[in-house]
Amino acid sequence: MLQSGACWVVGNGPSLRSDDLTNIREASWATNYIHLMYDRTSWRPDYWVATELTDNRIGAWHTRQSYECFLTANRADKIEKFRPALREWENVHYLPMCGHLWRRHDNPDRPTRLHLPEICLYGSSGSTAIQLAILYGHNPIYLLGFDARILPAAKDAPDPNHFSPVYGGTSEQEITSGLADRWTKTWHDAHRQVAEAARELGVRIINCSRYTSLDCYELGEFEDYT
Repeated sequence: MLQSGACWVVGNGPSLRSDDLTNIREASWATNYIHLMYDRTSWRPDYWVATELTDNRIGAWHTRQSYECFLTANRADKIEKFRPALREWENVHYLPMCGHLWRRHDNPDRPTRLHLPEICLYGSSGSTAIQLAILYGHNPIYLLGFDARILPAAKDAPDPNHFSPVYGGTSEQEITSGLADRWTKTWHDAHRQVAEAARELGVRIINCSRYTSLDCYELGEFEDYT
């Protein structure tokens, strides 16, 4: 469904603040475990995207909310197991699988250019959500909570990479220093390609994150756009 006007795409970085979310008035996209913020704000996204989801029960829970949900097609049968049968779910969309899912920046099979209007799953749920916002016709697109870096963390230590210390779970906490660096570079590579595609399409993207390591987007102050 084509939209008009601005929207926000909300990342899950540690710089994300609940009071900022409360001040968002435009349409908004969010990803993955954003529900861990719901007890701190009345804000809810209009669209939710998950390409990296590991808990299918959480995915099914999101699809039962009032917003549009986008998941990868390989999750469809797993998500459907946790939802009531005999009901049409018009708010749920399964994205066709892309061979670039889980590719890293140093993989020779990584994309060098996005293949819009088909969604490229390279990078993260955040870069996928921005592509969807572009295809839905939003312009400009504001980013919030896109810190775009992974720090190594010890097992059972608080998660340093997201807005919630319990966000990542064991698998995230066991990231080694080398893998953390590879994923950070992958995110940067994916966002660079998103930024290039947006410029070619005449879509303005302004990164209003309180902290960000991304240098491919125009930077802006959150208060100037709310």
